[in-house]
Amino acid sequence: MESVRKQITLPKSVERRYEQLAKENCKDFSEYIEEILKTHLKFLPKKKRNQNDRDGLRSLIGIASGQDGDVSVNHDKYLYGEPDIH
Repeated sequence: MESVRKQITLPKSVERRYEQLAKENCKDFSEYIEEILKTHLKFLPKKKRNQNDRDGLRSLIGIASGQDGDVSVNHDKYLYGEPDIH
């Protein structure tokens, strides 16, 4: 996996606490912070479908019988209300 370097600003007390925890877990600071961030991602809720997504899918019902002949080109517009990027 490719890594990137980021610079963050922490309160001194937070930095000291995480340095201590990293040391207790026999890891260097950056390795410990990476582990914390990866764990955090696992517990984030999955992206919820919003009402717009459901309404967009419903709007496709019967669309072929209408006068809109551009469904294959503008499907994002009909599904998500977003213009096609082509």
